[in-house]
Amino acid sequence: MSVNEDLIKEVIDRIVSISSPEKVILFGSAATGNMTSDSDIDLLVIMKEPIDSRKQGNFLARNLWGLGYPFDVIGGIAYPAHKYGRVIYEAA
Repeated sequence: MSVNEDLIKEVIDRIVSISSPEKVILFGSAATGNMTSDSDIDLLVIMKEPIDSRKQGNFLARNLWGLGYPFDVIGGIAYPAHKYGRVIYEAA
């Protein structure tokens, strides 16, 4: 199972409207197309300015509520997200 592009667009729209990120990286099973019915959607949101990653993750996850999937928004695991993930938004 994979994430559909309409959901990705909605996720990007919500995140960009409240936080102006530098980049949003989709990683984990949603990025590799190996989602199961128990999967969540893993996102790494890279900001232009340093902020508390736990507060940022909680704030963004609350704003993604209601999209039909659990979201795990993370700010501290850049290596696996960068190596295996797929960038779904990057500021121009």
